[in-house]
Amino acid sequence: MVGLFNPNALVLSDLSLILNWIVFVGLIVAWYLAFQKKFKFHHKVIWGLLILNFLAILYMDLRLLSVLPNLLNQLEILPLLHSMGGAIAFLLVLYTVLVMSFPHRIPDQFKFKNTFLLMRITAILWLTLVISGTFLYLSWYPL
Repeated sequence: MVGLFNPNALVLSDLSLILNWIVFVGLIVAWYLAFQKKFKFHHKVIWGLLILNFLAILYMDLRLLSVLPNLLNQLEILPLLHSMGGAIAFLLVLYTVLVMSFPHRIPDQFKFKNTFLLMRITAILWLTLVISGTFLYLSWYPL
């Protein structure tokens, strides 16, 4: 099926790009809510972003695994690195959300001592991946 932005792109690639930019805007909203000390809403936005990001990772990683031998043969390692970074960011967000959602159910030895530092590192990684994913899309499907 023809892409939304480029006729050579897959519609799902375009949707993944849109989804990633929704995550980008959502991160800014979540940051603002945390800055305003509206943690209940911040928490809900982050959970929603986590689910959206999971959908994007699920689609792109499964697609990437199907073409992995070709990528390695062509030395196109950037999609693989981007995918690995996305998986790491997803796991960091999942860990942080679970620790913040269920602080009394998680043993202390599994808790990160400086949660706010972890959140900042994760947000920077996530934002970097959204921007690098956009550049990756544009390199595959020039407008």
